[in-house]
Amino acid sequence: SRSNWLHDVSMNIFVSISWTEKFETLDGTELEFEMCCPHKLVNLLIRENPAIRELFEQAWGACPAGPNHRWKCVYGLDECYSGNPLHESGRKTMIISFSYLQFGLKSLPLSESWFTVAVIRSIEVATIDGGYNAVVRKLLFRHFLDPRNGLSSVGTAIHLGDRVVCLFAVLWAMIVDGEGHRQVLQCSDASGIKACPWCSNVVSKVPLATGQVVHLSCSDPTRFKLHTHRSLHSEIKSLFKL
Repeated sequence: SRSNWLHDVSMNIFVSISWTEKFETLDGTELEFEMCCPHKLVNLLIRENPAIRELFEQAWGACPAGPNHRWKCVYGLDECYSGNPLHESGRKTMIISFSYLQFGLKSLPLSESWFTVAVIRSIEVATIDGGYNAVVRKLLFRHFLDPRNGLSSVGTAIHLGDRVVCLFAVLWAMIVDGEGHRQVLQCSDASGIKACPWCSNVVSKVPLATGQVVHLSCSDPTRFKLHTHRSLHSEIKSLFKL
C-alpha cells in the first residue's frame, strides 16, 4: 500500500543519515539509540528542499563562515506528549533540534530553519546513567568536537548546489525551560542555592546576596558574572571533594 511504501522510503532515508550511539544504563546493561547525524541531515535537506537550500545560500552569502569567523549554533530542547495532548499517556518524548543565528530573525521562527536530530522517549532516557545529560553530551560532541568533521574543531562540508563550503560554528545558546536545564546540565536549578548554572554570583537566598553576589530576582544583567572555564572547573572539583 501507499502508506507502507512511504514508511519504507522514510526508513531508508533515515538509515542513510543516522548513527547509533550506545549508553550504559543504571542496571549496568547497554542501551542503543539511533539519532540523525547533524552534518548528514543538513546536507540531505539542502539537497532535497529548495527553501532550505536558499536559506543557507543567503546566510552564507551575507556571512561566510571560517575558522576565524564561526556561525552561532542554537540548540532547542523540549518535552512533549504524543497522541492526545489532554491525556498523559506515558509517551513523553524529548525533541532535540538546532538552527543558526545567521538565518536571521525572520527565518528562525520558521520550522524549515530547524533541524531535528533526535526524538527520544523519556521513559527510556530515565534508564540511562546520566539521563539527558549523557545523551546531549554525546550529541554535542558529535556535532562540534568530532575530530573528523566537528563544527568547532575542523569544520564540516556543506554542499550548496554546485559548490562545497566548509562550515565552522560554535554552540551559542540552548533554548530550554527550567526543568530541561536541570536535566541537561544536572544542576539543582531554582531549588538550589546557586540557581543559575551559567553565573558564578547568582543565589536564591536573600541573606547571601551581599557585595558582588546578587539574588536571582535581580533585573540588572550587568551585575551577573558569567563562569569562566577555570571557575566552573574549580566548582566542579570542589563538589567532588564533598
